[in-house]
Amino acid sequence: MSAHFFSETYLEAKNRFIQKVADTGGRLQSIPVGEGQLAGPSQEPLTIDVGFWGPDQGPTLLLSSGLHGVEGYCGSAIQLAAMDQAFPDALRRIFVHAINPYGMAHIRRVNENNVDLNRNFIFEPDGFKGCSDGYHRLNHLLNPSRPFKGKEFMSVIKTVWAIIRHGMPALKQAVAAGQYAYPKGLFFGGHQMEESATKMMAALQEWLIGDAPILHVDFHTGLGPFGDYALLLDAVKDSALYEEVHDAFGSKVQPWDADEGVAYGISGGFPTAMQDTFGERIRVLTCEYGTYDPRQVVEAMTAENRAHFYGGNVDAAKAQFKEIFYPQSDQWRSRVLEGGIHVIDQALAFLGQTKGAQS
Repeated sequence: MSAHFFSETYLEAKNRFIQKVADTGGRLQSIPVGEGQLAGPSQEPLTIDVGFWGPDQGPTLLLSSGLHGVEGYCGSAIQLAAMDQAFPDALRRIFVHAINPYGMAHIRRVNENNVDLNRNFIFEPDGFKGCSDGYHRLNHLLNPSRPFKGKEFMSVIKTVWAIIRHGMPALKQAVAAGQYAYPKGLFFGGHQMEESATKMMAALQEWLIGDAPILHVDFHTGLGPFGDYALLLDAVKDSALYEEVHDAFGSKVQPWDADEGVAYGISGGFPTAMQDTFGERIRVLTCEYGTYDPRQVVEAMTAENRAHFYGGNVDAAKAQFKEIFYPQSDQWRSRVLEGGIHVIDQALAFLGQTKGAQS
């Protein structure tokens, strides 16, 4: 599929999304984030832009991107490509672009407060606490408080040794599940619900009224084989929910379990918040595209975070980070689009819709 759907800056992606919504007869709503305080590199306002098509109620296909900032470039391309597809008139479509516009604009996974929004959807104020023993032990390796000087051989040795010592599943779970003790560290979940998360949940509860079924696909990058995707489901393998979704979407479905696939259990996750809010009406899939080896991913995250807080070779850290989560490879981008459109076709079948059918 064509690579022209892929953008290189937040402003380009934002403008293309807004224009495409208008060109395809959609309705646009833009939710400001950090209004009057935050902006993109070109001083553009930061907004969560949302396109709507179809009736105000009924079976709904919800696509979202950019929860992890820089990962939004992949989801943005899929959303643009999807707008060119034929859909049933009776199907309601909601495309949410750049849930974390700050991170997308400034090439970060986190928001303006260094918060990983996929660890921030916690509705109880006293829920923002905790950190695994494994994270405490690895904090010095994950979050060194010194400038990033470029490729550092010893960091590679230390990362490999940590993987050997702890094992990859245990390491993934200990490190990436979410932590609330190190505000300048990776996978920090915050001390309260962030503006984007709060506004997103409030808006979704306004949009998704009624009792019609909802299929939500949230696009991410960074885990798994290069260009391939997994559909992560917040359910255990022997549950009725897992069986239902696996029957509809096939072998790409995996649980959020470090021992069962590319992912790991997380706290404060967006998928859990959606399931808790909309109950039996909704099925939530995280479509995760693989990029590079896990060691490279973690090292790129560590380098970018160091450069952000402590300076050094910031340009090199950002370039490496962007490539890790948004590869320039034409092959990768073609596979991303093909996979995304295939998942959308499966979603239509799951919702009982026929592609191209008329109401």
